[in-house]
Amino acid sequence: MVRIVILVRHAQSVAIGDSALCSASIIIDAEHYIMKKNVQNFLLKWIELLKSVSNDNALMSHVFPQSMPILWFGDFEEYGKSGFKIVTVGLNPSYKEFVERRFEETVIKDFNCKKCCAPDAYYESLNKYFANNPYTKWFVNFEKILQILGSTYGGKMNGGSQSKNCALHVDLMSPFATYPTWGNLCDGMQKRFQEATKGLFEELIILLKPNLIILSCGKKVVSSEFSVLKKINATGALSKFVYGFNWTPKARGCSIKVICGRNMRGTPFGGFTIGNGEGMKKLMEKLRNVK
Repeated sequence: MVRIVILVRHAQSVAIGDSALCSASIIIDAEHYIMKKNVQNFLLKWIELLKSVSNDNALMSHVFPQSMPILWFGDFEEYGKSGFKIVTVGLNPSYKEFVERRFEETVIKDFNCKKCCAPDAYYESLNKYFANNPYTKWFVNFEKILQILGSTYGGKMNGGSQSKNCALHVDLMSPFATYPTWGNLCDGMQKRFQEATKGLFEELIILLKPNLIILSCGKKVVSSEFSVLKKINATGALSKFVYGFNWTPKARGCSIKVICGRNMRGTPFGGFTIGNGEGMKKLMEKLRNVK
């Protein structure tokens, strides 16, 4: 079972005699506690479902061998403590995550075991991703944007520097690392993968309750997967490939801010540079003012 830890993060000055000292005052961060409690049920449910999907031989013939489905990348614990929660979103995990052995082989073998899977070990492997051996070349543009907006993936992506906000990465279309890559699968096979894990992305987003989603994909994917009522265009150089919109998941009443950028030949936000930082901040301000 995934361990549930109550977050204690409040210090209060308490007078004892003539001296004042800082004493830990136990204040439960309700949102984080509930999120931690809910992730246990989420993991147990989806691990079981994903293992059942693994029995579909036709589908698995398009999954990279000796891999496992990835529900998220990044430190769930630190994400839960963040004051401003950001989730970055791609299409599906890269098979290179497993070519270059970015996850422990014992966890992968355990997940693929027909009889059992230890949720604790799987949970920890996802949380330690950016601290261990992240696919830096692929995540670097997302990290640039995160730092501009006051967040980070943490770990080796920001050199171990401290930040009050920690982001997670999830995938929209499938948690499986396909081979060939997603864009090279036929439409019918893409649809089969989506049907196999229908509802996963939205359920995960509802669990994570992000303040902002940073999404990198083409217009075709946006139009099929999101209901965009009004686009908020970026200005300057960013206007060519970045825009924002509000998105309301079907099972959630309130909307989430989304910043979307192109995927250029497999590179998220291809063409983005630190010099585009002010434009990204201005787009974020415009999004904040949209109801």
